[in-house]
Amino acid sequence: MKFILLSLLLLSTPSWAAQYEKQHIKAVKLIAPDWPGLTNADGSGLYWEVIRKVYEPVDIAVRYSDAPWNRALKMVTDYYLYSGIVGVVEGDGSNLILPREPLDRVYLYSLSMPSQPPFTRQANVRVAWHKGYDLFPPGTTQLETHEYRTPGQAIGMLNNGEVDYLLDTREALLDYIRLSNQEPKDFQLNRLPGGKGVYIGFYDVPSSRLLIDIYDQRIQQLKASGELQALYDKYSIEMP
Repeated sequence: MKFILLSLLLLSTPSWAAQYEKQHIKAVKLIAPDWPGLTNADGSGLYWEVIRKVYEPVDIAVRYSDAPWNRALKMVTDYYLYSGIVGVVEGDGSNLILPREPLDRVYLYSLSMPSQPPFTRQANVRVAWHKGYDLFPPGTTQLETHEYRTPGQAIGMLNNGEVDYLLDTREALLDYIRLSNQEPKDFQLNRLPGGKGVYIGFYDVPSSRLLIDIYDQRIQQLKASGELQALYDKYSIEMP
């Protein structure tokens, strides 16, 4: 009889414990690069506003910090100083766990000379992206891939005919042109299909899974109430 009672207790404990822990989570510590309009260093920006709207009404304080991407990622994955990092793109190969709902959806663009046809993933097409991006995992494409470190190097590779296309976000590619003292009209900019979700990436521990559960529940509530749409409208960004 004692064995049966103990077994029943053990079976019921995880659900009870999860509820107990949710009620006792008082803060979530997150870190992100300083991305203008999204994760400003002062805590303003669309992503921080969405995150606060998710957690603060259920009495979970949002504690934020900023750092360059690689350093911020180490703060989460190597030193465990933060629960998660804001701005993880789906399929980036990290071991972080993600909520169901993205904060945003980003699209890659191709930048090329006007004479080039629209970008396609065909054999021997020469593409370049920023060092460390790994936009297409090894073995998944026949593209001839190159890397660059600076905007000047990127535009130089295109102007000199070393590559056919640069791949990045629209904003980044336009910055490359501006920083190289050239004009957008001298290039061709095309959006690639698909897009990828942008998430909070949490370190995989039980408390993070509880924070994700709360996030997923609250996002649905904010969608239903119209509050989430209002935030995206405020920043003139399409809600994913």
